[in-house]
This record gives sequence, C-alpha cells and structure tokens, in this order.
Amino acid sequence: MYEVFEQLLQEKGIKPYRVHKETGVAQSTLSDWKTKGRLPSVENLVKIAQYLDVSVEKLIGQENKKPVTNSDDGLNSLEAEFIKLLRQVKEEQRPLLFAMIEAALKTQGLL
Repeated sequence: MYEVFEQLLQEKGIKPYRVHKETGVAQSTLSDWKTKGRLPSVENLVKIAQYLDVSVEKLIGQENKKPVTNSDDGLNSLEAEFIKLLRQVKEEQRPLLFAMIEAALKTQGLL
C-alpha cells in the first residue's frame, strides 16, 4: 500500500520528509509503512490524506474496490473481513476493541 503513497508524492513533487514536517506524522511511522508494511494509525492516515488532498481509501489503495455483496448474509466483502478479524479477538477483549474503534471514529468526526 505504500506504493500508492509514493506515487502520490511523486505526482505532487513532495518528499516524505516534507509530509513528516508538515503533518507531524513521525518519520518512523512512514518508514515502518514502507519497510514493514505497517499502516499508520487512522489518525495519521487522515492527516496524510488531507495533506495530499486525497481520500483515505485512495491513499491505502482501496478507492476503486467496490463492495461485493455476499448474498448469504448481506454483508459486503469489507464487512465480512471485519467480522473475520473480530472473531479472532477473545470475547472478553471485544468491548475494549469496540470502544477503541468508536473513539477513533468520534475523533475523526465520523460518528
């Protein structure tokens, strides 16, 4: 997914260091994204997307992926993947995960 970020930087004539300086996103975050495949936090993805004037979906390479409806349960593919991940979390940890997601969405003004 870092490739999309690099392509956007190249198109706009921006260096990663400038993104770091102007958004406050740590250089180590950008480096980990490139070398280790770790996505920045939601907050940092939003900062980077706003700085580059693109959607978060475009930034992470998901812009052109249309949700595919699963006729068995009515979920699109992203929702189904989210549920698969959720099922891997221990039952007693799910309320904490829910609270974290809810807080992140509220922080971004999405709730």
